[in-house]
Amino acid sequence: ETIQYDNIYDAYYAKCMEIVTKYGKGTIMTNNSDNSDDYAYLKGLCAVNLIDYDQNHIDDLFLIYTKNDLHTLPDNDEIPFPSSTDYVVEIWSYDNHSLRLSYKNEFVSAMSSIFQYCGYFTMYENEEGFPVLQFYKETYNSIQYKNVHYNGHNWQTDILTYDTTGYSYNNAHISQTVWDKKVNG
Repeated sequence: ETIQYDNIYDAYYAKCMEIVTKYGKGTIMTNNSDNSDDYAYLKGLCAVNLIDYDQNHIDDLFLIYTKNDLHTLPDNDEIPFPSSTDYVVEIWSYDNHSLRLSYKNEFVSAMSSIFQYCGYFTMYENEEGFPVLQFYKETYNSIQYKNVHYNGHNWQTDILTYDTTGYSYNNAHISQTVWDKKVNG
């Protein structure tokens, strides 16, 4: 059954409250340990923003939140903390008095496979004026960016890779200049 809302703001507020009820309000957590490096992370509803991703002049609801099953990695003191895969990125659209999940990604970027607990997120505007969600992944011998954006008709994912063979964009070799433009917006 689809819930009907009176207006866009009631719908987006209801979605935020649903996430807060299920996962908690945004809270800064710290390790408070004398034996390891200090760190902090966000738990619960971490980020909320209204952005018109599809350029239809109606704001979409952007959310980042943590799942309930946090603490997948222990630190040096065996204190648990979340990894980049404990975070969910969602974009919700308002259409005909109801909400529609437009996009979902169940991880944020990580500095490397070794430091997957150092999660972060990047967003920028591309040359067509559409917001781009950017996810970063680093392995032993490559760097990869997953750029996700709405292209006017549907969600498009572009993969940029730098490895021992050079630079590529959706598996086609490109120059460093093109790479830099696609990575930096």
